[in-house]
Amino acid sequence: MLSSQSGSSTPTQYHVIEAASRTRRPPREVAELHTSIAVRDSKDPNGSTLRFTRGAWTGFVRSIR
Repeated sequence: MLSSQSGSSTPTQYHVIEAASRTRRPPREVAELHTSIAVRDSKDPNGSTLRFTRGAWTGFVRSIR
């Protein structure tokens, strides 16, 4: 994981993570950036984002499939 940042440099093309919508957890959104992946809470789009390296994100997705 790279960092946690506030919404000041928020990417505009976020997509809802489908798996979160089938649970009772708040939905999360994911955006593909030039060098990383950003994740945020869809109910707080101006809040903090988590940013992951592409390798870390790929490893995470593989581990939950």
